[in-house]
Amino acid sequence: MCARSIVLLGCLFEAVHSQEVRYALFTSGPTFGFDSSEAVPAIELAEEMINADSSILPGYNLTHTPVVDTMCDRTVSLNEYFEATFPLQPTILGLLGCGCSAASEPVAEIIHHNSLSQISYMSSLTGLSYRERYPNFFQMLPSDNGIAQAIVTLMQKFGWRRIAILTEDESLFTEAYLRGYTYPKYAWLTYGWYQDRWWTEEVNPETTNCTDNQLAEILHRSLTLEQLLPHGISGHVSNTEPITVSSAYDALWTFAIALNKTNEMVRGLTREEILNMTQCGGTDEETGVEWEVVSLENFTYSNQLMGCIIRWNLERTDFVGISGQVAFNDDGSRVHIHVEVDQYRLNEDRTSIAYILPVNESLAQLVYTRTMKATRLYILVSSEGGVPPDGTPVIVEVSFHLALVVPLYILATAGIVYSTVCLVFTLKQRKKK
Repeated sequence: MCARSIVLLGCLFEAVHSQEVRYALFTSGPTFGFDSSEAVPAIELAEEMINADSSILPGYNLTHTPVVDTMCDRTVSLNEYFEATFPLQPTILGLLGCGCSAASEPVAEIIHHNSLSQISYMSSLTGLSYRERYPNFFQMLPSDNGIAQAIVTLMQKFGWRRIAILTEDESLFTEAYLRGYTYPKYAWLTYGWYQDRWWTEEVNPETTNCTDNQLAEILHRSLTLEQLLPHGISGHVSNTEPITVSSAYDALWTFAIALNKTNEMVRGLTREEILNMTQCGGTDEETGVEWEVVSLENFTYSNQLMGCIIRWNLERTDFVGISGQVAFNDDGSRVHIHVEVDQYRLNEDRTSIAYILPVNESLAQLVYTRTMKATRLYILVSSEGGVPPDGTPVIVEVSFHLALVVPLYILATAGIVYSTVCLVFTLKQRKKK
C-alpha cells in the first residue's frame, strides 16, 4: 500500500525551521522568561516514532507544516491559524499548540467551526476549560485550578487568611523593590515554569529600573508553584526532561492515536453505527445537508461529523506516556497531578521544598521533600525572620498616668482593708445582743 501524506496538526512554536512540511505547529517564546520552543525536537521525534510504527495510521505518513512562532500573542496566533487553514493551503486535521495560554485562547474559541480539534502542551489557563466556549480544546496540563488549590493549602499551613493576586511584568517587581515589599514582611508566590534566572538581563533583556541583584532580593525566599506530571514510561524522551518536552511528545501521540481510532471506525463501521456510538450529529441543522463519513485524506473543514468523531476519540484518550497517564477530564484538561513547591534563595539555585498532593477535588496535603522532612520546619523559617504575616499586625499600647494610678491603688487597698476589718468584727460580734 502506498503511504498517503496527510496534513495533521497546526503547531505554533518559536521560529525553528522543520525539515518536514504538513501538520501545523504553533509555539511561543521566548517572552518574559517563557520559551516553549524546546518542544519542537520532541514533537519531531514523536512524529518519527509514529511513522515507524505500522500499527499507527497504517498507509499514512504523518507530517507537519513549518513551525511558527506565535510570540505568545493572540493576534499573531490568529493570523497564523487563518494562514494555515487558507483554502489554497493543504488541509490540516488538527492543531498542536500554542505554547502559551494567551496565544491558544483566541484560536481555541473558533477552531471548532473548521471541524478541528486543538491540543496545547503548555497552556493551563483555567478559562480554557470552559467547554461551552472552547468545545474542541484539550490541555496536556491540568488547568490552573490545581495552582489555586496549592495556594489554599499553603495558606492553611502558614495561617494566612489574606492573599493578593497580581498580574504584571517586570515593572511590578521594580515597584515592589522600591516600596520594600520583600521578605520577611511579604511572601511572593510565582509560577515555577519560568526559565532559570528569568529575572536577569541575560535571560530576559527587557528594560527595568532595577538591577539583577535588586530583583533577586525581591524573589529571595519567595515560593514557586509548578504542576508536575506523574512519572511516565521510560523511553526516547527522558521523564526527567522539562515538562514542555514530555507533554509535547505525548500530545502528538495523543493526536495520532485518536486519528488512528477514527481511521479504524471509518473503515470498519457503517455511518449509522458511528452515529449511534459517538452521538454525533450527522446533519447540518441550517442546510439539512447530511455529512458523510470519509477517509482521513478526504477530510474537509465543513465536515462537522468527521470533526466530532475525532474529538470523541480524543475525549477517550487513555494511555501511559512519557509524561505519565494521559487522559482528559470532561472539560478537556489533563487528569490531576501534583504541584511542586520550590524556593528562591540568594546566591543559591532554586531549592525543591515540598509537594502538594491532591486528596480529592477540594482537598490537598503538603508533603516535604526528603531534605526538609528531617527538620519538619516551616519552609519559610530561617534566621532572617520566619513566616511572613498575612497583614500588618496591630499593636495596642496602653499607657497610665502615675499621678492618677497611685492614689487609686491606695484608695482601693484602703477599701479592701476596711472591708476585711468590718467582716471580722461582724463575725465576732454576731452572737452579742
